[in-house]
Amino acid sequence: MWGKSRLRQIKVGKAVPARVLEKTRQKNIVRYLKAVPGCKAEVRTQTGYGTKGGADILGCINGRHFELEVKQPGNKPTPLQVRWLQEWAECGAITGCVENVDMTRQVFRDHGLEI
Repeated sequence: MWGKSRLRQIKVGKAVPARVLEKTRQKNIVRYLKAVPGCKAEVRTQTGYGTKGGADILGCINGRHFELEVKQPGNKPTPLQVRWLQEWAECGAITGCVENVDMTRQVFRDHGLEI
């Protein structure tokens, strides 16, 4: 017989959406950016010898460098990541912290580029 310990309760209510991994978010954004004319983008490879705090995505659009930090919804960049983005912004690069393609498009719109 089935003991109480082996029975599972079924919860009825709203379905919980599957969580999208940060790596998948990065790939989706890069895939979108690569489809934009005049844009080159790639995920910064993280090796044990990489620069700490470097943004997840880097590239160039119409001659302008960009650095994008990808985060899960509700997460914030670390102080080191914030400093990295600020330093690039001071040099004239397009920078931002994004969660998805829509937020990425908004970062570029904020810099006068409609993509």
